[in-house]
Amino acid sequence: MLRPLRKLGGVLAPCLLAACSAGPPLAHVGRTRTPIDEPTDGGAAPSSTARGASTESPRASDAPPPPDDVVHRAALPFEGVRGADGALLAKEALLSELARADAICVGERHGDARDHFAQLATIRGLAERQRVAGFELGVGFEMFQRPSQHALDAFGGGRIDVQELVRASQYEKRWGLPIQFYAPQLEAARAARAELIALNARAELTRAIAKDGLSELAPDLKKELPRLDFGSAAHRALFEGLMEGHPEGDLDRMYAAQVTWDETMAERAAEWLAARAPLRKLVILAGRAHCARPGIPERIERRGAFRVVSVLPEVVSGHAAPAEEPSDPQARQLPDAVAPAPESDGVAAELAAAYDYRFILYER
Repeated sequence: MLRPLRKLGGVLAPCLLAACSAGPPLAHVGRTRTPIDEPTDGGAAPSSTARGASTESPRASDAPPPPDDVVHRAALPFEGVRGADGALLAKEALLSELARADAICVGERHGDARDHFAQLATIRGLAERQRVAGFELGVGFEMFQRPSQHALDAFGGGRIDVQELVRASQYEKRWGLPIQFYAPQLEAARAARAELIALNARAELTRAIAKDGLSELAPDLKKELPRLDFGSAAHRALFEGLMEGHPEGDLDRMYAAQVTWDETMAERAAEWLAARAPLRKLVILAGRAHCARPGIPERIERRGAFRVVSVLPEVVSGHAAPAEEPSDPQARQLPDAVAPAPESDGVAAELAAAYDYRFILYER
């Protein structure tokens, strides 16, 4: 049984675009929530906290942590929608199509177990195809900062267990959400002999940029900077939409921190892909805004001849995925009766439109 790391409240502070720019949740640090990626504990309904409302981290709550099998309990039938043409892809067709890319970025609401199940299903699907195609498989984690690579290597090699990984990586301090949301993905990747990759920048770097700007960085932190590209109008627009009404901080500094966050993850992913060409596949687990195309995917593609796709898990209530593989999955369209309700928040709709695939989870 996984021992509880910290007791958490029912709603967890997200790590997405502006909310991420000052680093992941740390004890006694106030957080800003946005309804785009409002995480929930084990799939409960999100809170109604308004965008821009500053709240104290709920890590000190007396609520119990989620059960060890929270991700497995969230298993649902699923299929996919290709964003380019709206084609509906049954389960195996979706996974086979994703496996044609070099990297697959699966976005998450950090505290929603259903999104984590979608990530687990993607890793398993790639692992099954790896046995046939013989490519090298990697899984990259936003949740682990780059100095934690040694701990992930030790876990992947079977030298330590999940709890020892938590201690060795300073996971509680540097990420802090329940490890129960990530343990199944870690274990599935290890079972597939996939390489586990710590993608994220150190929190000390992104916090310093958000506070004082790039020009004031200490020399030791400047050495950690990746190549930064501030030229994406789509990325800036998404950031500003999420920051609407935010009462704190300099917007340009916070955006610089966000770009550093995404570029660091893209740089590490591109390095791994380039070193293992041509037979390699990388599954990336990160927050929803990070996996939107202007975030990590396009920044990987700028670094080499890589094809990166983004996958957005979504839950549809009251419908079940088809039991059989359709004879012509590319010819099917998502029926209106099954389509999720229109987004009430324009920024949420813009975020969803910035994905290549929707991973539709059918909740009966």
